[in-house]
Amino acid sequence: MFKNILVPTDGSPISQRAVKLAVRFAREQHASVTGFWAAPAWEPNLYAYSENVPAGFISPKQHAAHVRKTSDRYLAAVKKAAREAGVPCKCSYVESVFPYQEIINAARRHGCDLRMPQ
Repeated sequence: MFKNILVPTDGSPISQRAVKLAVRFAREQHASVTGFWAAPAWEPNLYAYSENVPAGFISPKQHAAHVRKTSDRYLAAVKKAAREAGVPCKCSYVESVFPYQEIINAARRHGCDLRMPQ
């Protein structure tokens, strides 16, 4: 019997389907779910070190705000599905260049005993 199911999401339609299946399975197992998103890390724009900063350049602060807003949207779907099913839920996100490693780290950090594929 599983106790805590990790549900990584990227907001895609297939990910949304995985969320629904994970929550349904968690309800059947009397388990909780942990929603998780690994956001892309901010990277410096190497061409921004001149007087003419490219139009697409964003600062680390702007990037962090965008990541926070996006994580709220992606993880809200996990929270909503869990709430509607009466399944305990917690969520978290990180910024990383290596999302696969962060998914493994999240499973360990949150004591998840089942990871749903993304």
